[in-house]
Amino acid sequence: MHYLMIKKCMKTGVMYLCKTSSKKTTDDKMYPYTYNGSGIRWVNHIKKHKSYIITCIVGVYQTKEELSIAGLHYSKLYDVVKARNWANMTEERGDGGLIGTGQLGRRWRIKEIGRASR
Repeated sequence: MHYLMIKKCMKTGVMYLCKTSSKKTTDDKMYPYTYNGSGIRWVNHIKKHKSYIITCIVGVYQTKEELSIAGLHYSKLYDVVKARNWANMTEERGDGGLIGTGQLGRRWRIKEIGRASR
């Protein structure tokens, strides 16, 4: 099972669109609620504000492909990369996000990365 969720910092109102996959344990249904999210901006925000987080499950999907389609849809619907009240640095595609800096909505290509390092 793949869960698409919105996490919300109750102190500031900042939100984070994220995904997680269920663990094969007896408390599968609780895992989306105990998972706090892993985005750099989100994690730093929560550390700074030491806030309570609430979770809203947007959808539960059987395949990563379904999750990816829904994640991209909601990313665009809420404009999670550019809107100030969202902590996402990139669209939620179910792939774990991009690695590195300068991710704000930019689509990186291998050859662009190669040119930048020359």
